[in-house]
Amino acid sequence: MRTKLITILFFLSGVCALIYEMIWMKQLSLILGITTYAIGLLLITFLGGLCIGSLIISRIKLNIRIAYPAIEIIVGIYAFFVPLSLKLIWTLSPLWQYPIAILILFIPTFLLGGTFPLITQYVTSRYPNKNKTISILYFVNTLGGVIGVALSTYYLIPKFGFLQTNTLTAGLNIIISILFFLVAKRTISKQARFHLEFNHTALILFLTGFSSLSLEIVWTRLFTHTQFFGLSTYSFANVLILYLLGIAIGSLLLTFINLKLDTLLIIASMSSFVTIPLYFDIQAFSSYIPYIKYFLIAIPTASFGMIFPLLAASYTKKNIAKDVGSAYFLNTLGGILGILITSFLLIQYIGTFYTIAIFSGLLLLLSRRNLFTYGIIIAMLIFAGMYAQERVKNQLFFDEGISITTTVHGDSTGYSIQLNGQNLGGTSSIDNATNTYLVLLPLLYNPQAITSLQVGLGVGTTAGTMAQFKSIQHIDIVELAENVIEGSKLIKDYNYQVHDNKKVNIFVGDGRRYILTTQQHYDIILTEPMHLNLAGSGNLFTLEYFTEIRKHLLPRGVAVQWVPLYDAEPEHVQSILNTFASVFPVVDTWIVNNELILVGGEELDFSSETLKEYLDQYSSIFDVILIESTENFLVHYIMNASETKEFSKHSILNTDNNLYIEYNTPLITGYTPEKNKQKLYESISPKHLEQYGLNNSFVEAEWTRIFGQKLSCLVKE
Repeated sequence: MRTKLITILFFLSGVCALIYEMIWMKQLSLILGITTYAIGLLLITFLGGLCIGSLIISRIKLNIRIAYPAIEIIVGIYAFFVPLSLKLIWTLSPLWQYPIAILILFIPTFLLGGTFPLITQYVTSRYPNKNKTISILYFVNTLGGVIGVALSTYYLIPKFGFLQTNTLTAGLNIIISILFFLVAKRTISKQARFHLEFNHTALILFLTGFSSLSLEIVWTRLFTHTQFFGLSTYSFANVLILYLLGIAIGSLLLTFINLKLDTLLIIASMSSFVTIPLYFDIQAFSSYIPYIKYFLIAIPTASFGMIFPLLAASYTKKNIAKDVGSAYFLNTLGGILGILITSFLLIQYIGTFYTIAIFSGLLLLLSRRNLFTYGIIIAMLIFAGMYAQERVKNQLFFDEGISITTTVHGDSTGYSIQLNGQNLGGTSSIDNATNTYLVLLPLLYNPQAITSLQVGLGVGTTAGTMAQFKSIQHIDIVELAENVIEGSKLIKDYNYQVHDNKKVNIFVGDGRRYILTTQQHYDIILTEPMHLNLAGSGNLFTLEYFTEIRKHLLPRGVAVQWVPLYDAEPEHVQSILNTFASVFPVVDTWIVNNELILVGGEELDFSSETLKEYLDQYSSIFDVILIESTENFLVHYIMNASETKEFSKHSILNTDNNLYIEYNTPLITGYTPEKNKQKLYESISPKHLEQYGLNNSFVEAEWTRIFGQKLSCLVKE
C-alpha cells in the first residue's frame, strides 16, 4: 500500500514538472522573445537541469525518505518566488537577462532531475523486479507529464492565469513532500563516483534520446503546418501531449509485452518514416480522419517509451539510483544534442522530410547493419526527396527556415505569403487597403513624424508605402523570420522595393523584445502581428506590451495597432480595445474591411486640411483604396476616445498573466467578422464626425454599406 501511494505521488510530481515547464517557458519567452534561439536556449536549460541533476543527485548517499520530500518542498517554495524573479529580469539590462533566466530555470530542474533515480531506488528496494519497476515508474511520471500539459493548457492557465497556476502547482509540490515523508520508510541510496560506464547500451541510450527529441521537433514543425492543427498555443501543446502519451503507453506496454530491442528499434524506424506520407494524407482530408491519423505518431513514440526503460534496466547493475541516473543522463543528453542539431541545422539546411529519413535510418542501423539495411536507408532518402519535391510544387518560394516555414504563392496578378500554412498577407486590394490605412492614419495624426518602428514586415507593402512619404526619414522593421524577408523580395512590384530603400532598416528579431530592450524612441510605432489565434501573436496585444510601446514614443508620437475582426468573438475584440485604451490616454478606432485600426497617444488630433493635402500630394496611394474625398476617408473613423472606452470598458484586460487573447481565440470555430461588425454597428454614433462637416445621413448610409457587407464597398475588387 505504501509503495502504491509513493507511485501516485510520483505521478503528481510529473504533473507539477510539466505544468512548471509550460508556465515558466511561456513567461520567460515574453521577456526573452519567441525566436528559435530564445526558445531553444530555454528548452535546453530545462532539459539540461534534469540531465545534470539525475547524474549528480543519484551519486550522493542520501536518506530517500528525507531527500525526496526535501527536493519537492524546495522546488515548491522556489516556485512561489519565480514570478518575483521574472519581475526582476524585466529590470535588468539585456546582457544579464539571459544568464539570470538560465539560472532561474536550472535550479529547480536540477533538483527535479534527481527524483526519478531516487524513486526507482526506493521502489526496487521493496520490489526487486527492476525491469518492471523502471517501466511502471517511467509510465507513471510521463503520464503525469501528459496530464500536466493538458491541464495547464486547457484549464488552469485560461481559467486562473499563470501566476495563480504557478501558486497552485507550488502548493501541490509541498503537499507531495509532506505526504511522502509521512508515508515512506527509511531507505538509503549508495554513494558512487562520478563515473559513467560507456558501453553499447550507453551508446544506444544516447542515440535513441538523440533521435526521439529530434523527431519531436520535426513533427511539431510538420504537423503545425497543417490546417487541422494550425499554429495556436493548443497546437504545440497537442503535439507534446501526443508525444508524451505515446511514451507513457509504450513504457506501460513493456510490462505486458516482451519485445527485443532490435524489434523495437525497427518499429520506431519504420513508423517514424511513415509520418512523411502521413503528412500529405492529413493535408488532403478535412473530416475527422485527421484525429485518427495524428495518433499514428504514437506508434514511434510508444516504441521510444519501451526502449528507454528496457535499456535503463539493462544498464542498471547493483547501484540502482546511480545507474538509473546515468541512463537518464545519457538519454536526455542525447535529446539535448538532437534539439540543437535539428533545430539549428538539419531543418534549415536539408528540410523536415530528409531529417525524418535520416533519423529513421539511424534507428534502423542501431538494430542491424547489413546490405539490406543500407538499401532500405537509401530508399528512405529517395522517397523523402520525392515527397520534398511534391511539397514545393506550384510555389514561387519555399523555405524551411530556422524558426518557421515560409511559402510564397501567386503570379503577376497577385501574391500571398504563408507561414507554416497560415496566411500572413498578400497583395489583394483588400490587403492593400488595410496596409494603406495603417500608414496614412499615424501620418494624419502626426504629420511631422520622422521616424517609425514597424513590428512585422509581412509582404512589405505597409513599410513600402510608409517610405513613400517625404517627411519619413527612417523606418526600423523587426521581423521574426528571416525567410519572410527573403520571400517578400519576390513581391517588389507591390511593396515599392522596400528592401532597397535607404530609409528602411530591416532586421531579424522578436519585436516585443526589441521594444523592451532598445533605447530608441519613435514618432510612430506600428504593430501588424499575425492572426489573434496564433501562438506568440497574443504577446503583441497585452497590457505590458502596450505599456512598453508608450514608453518608446516621442512627444506627439502615436501607436497604431491592427486588430482583425475574424476568428474572434466580440468579447475578444472588446478586450483588446479596453487593454489598449487602459494604456493610452486617447484612442481612436477606425475600421477597414474586416479589421480595426487603433490609434493611441497622449493626445490625438488631426486636421481635415492635412488630409486634403495628402489627397493631392499622394493621389496614387489613395487610388489604391478608391478614396477621392475627405468624406470617403473619414467615414471609416467609427469611434473617438470616449466612445472607444465606453464600448470596451467592462471587458477583460489582456495581460501577460492571463494571455486572454492567445488562449481564447483559438477555441473559436468559424468566420465571425459579421458578429463583431454587428456589435460595433449597434454601439457607434456619427456625432464625433460632425466637427468635420459630415452629414449624419451620409455617414449612416456609408456605415450601412461598410457594416452590412462582408467587405467595404470602398475597396476595389
